[in-house]
Amino acid sequence: MNDSSNNIDDRQLDRLVDGELSPEEYREVLSQLDQMPNGWRRCAHAFLESQALGQSLPLVMQTTPSCPQTELAPAAEKSSTSGNASFRRMETLAAMAASVMVAFGLGWYVSGIDSTTVDGPVPGLATNVTDPQLPPDAPVHTVQKPQFVYVNQWDGQQGGGMPIAIDPNKQYDPNAKWDTSWGMSPEQLQKLKDSGQPFQTQNRLIPVSLENGDRVVVPVQDVIVYEKPDLPYH
Repeated sequence: MNDSSNNIDDRQLDRLVDGELSPEEYREVLSQLDQMPNGWRRCAHAFLESQALGQSLPLVMQTTPSCPQTELAPAAEKSSTSGNASFRRMETLAAMAASVMVAFGLGWYVSGIDSTTVDGPVPGLATNVTDPQLPPDAPVHTVQKPQFVYVNQWDGQQGGGMPIAIDPNKQYDPNAKWDTSWGMSPEQLQKLKDSGQPFQTQNRLIPVSLENGDRVVVPVQDVIVYEKPDLPYH
């Protein structure tokens, strides 16, 4: 009935989350995730299950698993003071929590208007200066846009990550409202509330600079669940 080549077992997802796949296996699993109706949902679920409870989970963004030193997009530096304060506050809250759940939405490409702030020549802009390294009749090669970014989470001792798909047909709109379909569902949040477990949600957007000069914004929702307080009396 079902094509076994399109099915990914839980062990494959665990190896993907733990970064244990070879480059060939990595590409094959990503291709299978795209073909499965619930592939990315299963991947996100496996990622959430792998998170350790009660630990701080700072995010490190990179375009490939082999580039852990990739920095955030320069656009984030415009509000570095407030951004760093918010990030430190997030770390403090996470360290105090009983558990932290992190959910990601599809990434969006940032409009080319912002790309003019990136140092270096603008693609497609003709000038009178000839590049001495390229002959005048050299063919122009088009660089394919990446289809995903890789998100790592580091707890201070061990890292784990997952690929986040990028929607190539949607541009980042800074005026758009937060889509409630991202992150934890209202039913899951209501279940937490009904259990009496105190929790806090934080929605944020993380900018990422890709190696080809493009910029991507990834929506992230943090759900920080705290221990129930010990009441001295009822």
